[in-house]
Amino acid sequence: MMVPPIQSTSSTKTHEEVSLGDFDGATIYFDASLKEGATGFGMVVVDMHGNFMAAAVSRSVASMDAKMGEARALQWTLEIPNDIGLSHVHVITDCVILVQAWKNDATRRICSYFHEVLQECQSLVPSFVSFQFLHTARSNNAMADCLAKAAHVKPRNVWFDIPPPLLANNFVIPVSP
Repeated sequence: MMVPPIQSTSSTKTHEEVSLGDFDGATIYFDASLKEGATGFGMVVVDMHGNFMAAAVSRSVASMDAKMGEARALQWTLEIPNDIGLSHVHVITDCVILVQAWKNDATRRICSYFHEVLQECQSLVPSFVSFQFLHTARSNNAMADCLAKAAHVKPRNVWFDIPPPLLANNFVIPVSP
């Protein structure tokens, strides 16, 4: 099964169609979920054919806004690939604000906790052989969203090779309309 084309926002081309089918690496979908003063993080890793490789959930008890939650979810997500031996990755979010801030050089000069976390994330990129940070529609990120919400109930867990029970029956790589 092939990962669908997704929308990418880049500093040189906007809304470029990117086909991950030619990509020889892992694709990581991630998301954050805010609930009652806590933030849940969820991520799903698939191989170049769209087959499940891994998933994880985590939770932070820190209260934060949605933009900061997504930035912290990215930070958490970028720490995992090296731990499981992934060096060629596409990291995908449904948060367009995060992707725009990532690709905007001017935001690197802004002093805020959000931008500090973003800079920490960017400092992790050289540890990858190849890396791309992309945006997709929220509907294409449903599995990571489901896991981020589940993190409020089961705050820490990792699955390898077999999808977690809440995804097992519904593990489908989204198909673009």
